[in-house]
Parts: sequence; structure tokens; C-alpha cells
Amino acid sequence: MRSLHRITQKGFTIIETLVAVTLLMIAIAGPLLIASKGLTSALYAKDQMTASYLAQEAMETIKNQKSNLDYNDLLGSKFDTFISKLNTSCGDQYHRCDFDTITPGNFTNCGPSGALCPLFVSDKNIYSTNDSGNKTVFKRGFYLEKATAVLPPGSPTLSVPSCSYADDQECRIHVTVSWNTTTIENEIDLYLNVTQQTNK
Repeated sequence: MRSLHRITQKGFTIIETLVAVTLLMIAIAGPLLIASKGLTSALYAKDQMTASYLAQEAMETIKNQKSNLDYNDLLGSKFDTFISKLNTSCGDQYHRCDFDTITPGNFTNCGPSGALCPLFVSDKNIYSTNDSGNKTVFKRGFYLEKATAVLPPGSPTLSVPSCSYADDQECRIHVTVSWNTTTIENEIDLYLNVTQQTNK
């Protein structure tokens, strides 16, 4: 006579499966969140560094033009013309300028209401106001102000006095570079005081 044995098999219940999946998701989500935040921070740092270089480029271009004037200008007339040129196009915070990298002596007015000039990048990775390249997230502009002017933080509507070298003997160049990341507008400001070189 054949005896029959009951074969019993045990498996995971639905509750055990759900708990295992939940623990697995928690274990995976943590490192993925850290990696995502690290990538975001790296992209922000890259944009911040690029913006710093763009602001410094504007400063160096203006300093270079001023140095050339100081070297060839014993009477100060060329420097006065340079300041007057800046005052005409970029004389206050509501009329900012930028320059074409290819011809840096030519200033481009960025438009009304203190707008910044959008920057484009060429296939040679050169940033410029020339719109023949690809548009970037960066905008840049500079203007002339009194060297003693103070604009309290968070008060963009206050007017900063413009500068006239004949009256003030010293002017300040204010360079701003901004860039937009999804929902946040970021900005870097640099300042450069300029005076006529005294030749003795």
C-alpha cells in the first residue's frame, strides 16, 4: 500500500514582499538623492565660476583701455573722452552697457530700465553680445557711478548718482553678471575705481 505524503511549500506573503520592496527603495533612494544634490551643486559652481570670469573679463577690458589712455595721454583729454563716452551710453544703473568681445572698444547699450545684455557663445567658446552664437543663461552689463555712491542691499529702485570726471576726479565702474537657474536668479557684482593717472 502506497503512503501519500503532503508536500508543503512556504512562500513570501504580500506583507513581507511590500516590506522588502520598501526597504530596498529606501536603500536606493538615499544615494540617488545625494548624487542628485551633488550634481546640482557642481552645476551651480560651474555657472558661478563662469559668471566670475565674465565679470572679470569686463573689468580687465575696461582697465586695459584705461591703461592705454594713461600711457598715451599726458593732458588727460583722452581719459575725459573715455569717461564721457561711458556716461553717454552707460551713465547710470538704468542704462547699462556691454561690449563686443571681438571689438571691445564698441559699447552696446543693453536697453532701458537697467536691463543686462544677454550673452551668446560662439562655436569657439567665446562669450559675446553678438547674437550669431548660441544664447546662454548669462547676462552682463556695466555702468559708471560716483566712486562714493552707496546703494543699500535690497534697494534696486534707489538711484545711484552718475559720475562726471570733471566734477568728481574719480569714478567707479560697476559690473554685473546674472544667470538664471530654473527658479533662482543669481548675480555677481564687481567694482573698479578709475582715476586719471598723474604724470610727474
